[in-house]
Amino acid sequence: MYDLIIVGGGPSGISASIYARSRGLNTLLIEKNKIGGMIGKISMVTHFAGIMENESGHSFAKRMKDQAESYGLEIAYEEVVDTDLAGPEKIVKTKDKTYKAKAVIIATGTTAKKLGLENDSEFFQKGLYQNAQDDHDYYKDKTVVVVGGSDGACKEAIYLSKFAKEVHLVHHGEKLGTVQEFKTIIENSAKITVHLSSSVKAVSGDDKVNSVILENSASGQDLEIKAPDLGVFVHIGADPNTAIAKELEMEDGYFKVDNCCQTNLPGVYAVGDVRNTLVRQVSTAVADGTRAAIKANEYINSL
Repeated sequence: MYDLIIVGGGPSGISASIYARSRGLNTLLIEKNKIGGMIGKISMVTHFAGIMENESGHSFAKRMKDQAESYGLEIAYEEVVDTDLAGPEKIVKTKDKTYKAKAVIIATGTTAKKLGLENDSEFFQKGLYQNAQDDHDYYKDKTVVVVGGSDGACKEAIYLSKFAKEVHLVHHGEKLGTVQEFKTIIENSAKITVHLSSSVKAVSGDDKVNSVILENSASGQDLEIKAPDLGVFVHIGADPNTAIAKELEMEDGYFKVDNCCQTNLPGVYAVGDVRNTLVRQVSTAVADGTRAAIKANEYINSL
């Protein structure tokens, strides 16, 4: 039996693992895909103290992984499918194994939303939902569309404008919902065209996407953006990954926790984007992991 199991290897999970290992806890981190979570997939990491110049999601994730492993963290790359957390012995089940621990920290993060079109799956990895930092070379001197108006979408538009011939930023609102820093860069960019009060009505193509139809809610007019090998990058929010822990109390679709990230079950904590919070940033996720690991250590030592 482990002292602590952490489910999820994003910033909150890695932060928790470092603090747990520093306190001598026998800790297992279970990650479905790669260390880094959603932040590992973005093109630029910004607004976090201590990042390197031109920090990418890849480089940030690698440094987190290296730091955690330097503490002797055990990592299992498996998908958690179920948990039993109500008793003193916490049970975490993957597709192939069952693990037990005295305490559990859930850091499962979120899953990016799709456009919701009938042919989403048809064009997956064929111009739709591709990773900007992985695919920028392919889209050099080509036309790309970024859907969304938040910090994440605007950062991707700015990043892609360094390579693409033109970038169309599509947002359903009347103004972009991003910080002034990114607004200023976008306003001063000759490559970025902003389409407000607009949404993607349809995507089409042969083997790959070559046409995007935008619907403007203000004018009622449609606009077609057409180009060979058109890249469409979707950043319209995310849904929390809460399915593995049905015993936990929820609030607005997220795990409900107190100021120390404690859930309604003793010895069970939820951190990062998967828990109820007003702000979801890398910095707040790291702080969540810190608090949860410290409180988990206190809980384990009290048993």
